[in-house]
Amino acid sequence: MAMYDLNEIDLRWCKQKTLMLGASKIGKTEFWNDEKTFYIKLEPGHNHIKHMGVECRTLKEFDETIKKLAVDISSKKAPIDTVVVDTGDRFVQCIDEDVVEWANNKYKADINSVGDVPEGAGWARRTIHLNTYLKALEDLGVHVVIIFHVANEERQDEAGNKYKCATINLGGKAGRAICGWADHIMHVRSVMVGDMLVRRVVMKGTKNIEAGTRIKDLKELKWESDRVKNFANFRKLFTEETKDGHCKGSISTEQTS
Repeated sequence: MAMYDLNEIDLRWCKQKTLMLGASKIGKTEFWNDEKTFYIKLEPGHNHIKHMGVECRTLKEFDETIKKLAVDISSKKAPIDTVVVDTGDRFVQCIDEDVVEWANNKYKADINSVGDVPEGAGWARRTIHLNTYLKALEDLGVHVVIIFHVANEERQDEAGNKYKCATINLGGKAGRAICGWADHIMHVRSVMVGDMLVRRVVMKGTKNIEAGTRIKDLKELKWESDRVKNFANFRKLFTEETKDGHCKGSISTEQTS
């Protein structure tokens, strides 16, 4: 492609980057379960679904898994088109643990958190790790999903007024970086109505709810009792890659968050 050629709108499933956030045990993991989905399991809790995936409990194991997936996807050995990082909370925690271990070895001091590292070196290393792995996930050439728990973050508007925003369980620059990286932020809102758990997926954010999508005019997704149907309804918003590498159809998109 020449420098000044227009880029085509790309809604292929394999080119999307999605965050899903919500409360614990409301079906976020199960939502993505499909025969072509691969879970990078950073936390326990997948024994209730039949799935493909591997357990990763450290950043080293995560790194090895990403490299193996890259080789197998490139060589067509991996029968997958979706990779789910479950959870993003634990993924960032693994990065922080690696930074603390590095800092203790480097400074020969009793360092217990990223913020304890002198001269901001811990935060800098954390950012480098985070950006490196987000790029590595993106380069896999599949739909990448990162699941997060939700937390209320205190923010301040231009007038200095403080307010709470329900967002991913990772504040500060790292949280904003991950939200900015994603093409879609699916915020699962849930409430008990009698003995029934009622869920909906917010796709357009507000001041108090972190959400957003590049699909024009999409504000919300209906969450039905049929898990397979929920996944299919989301997937049909995108195109599938044909054998020659081109997409079937297209729709216009617009940043809405």
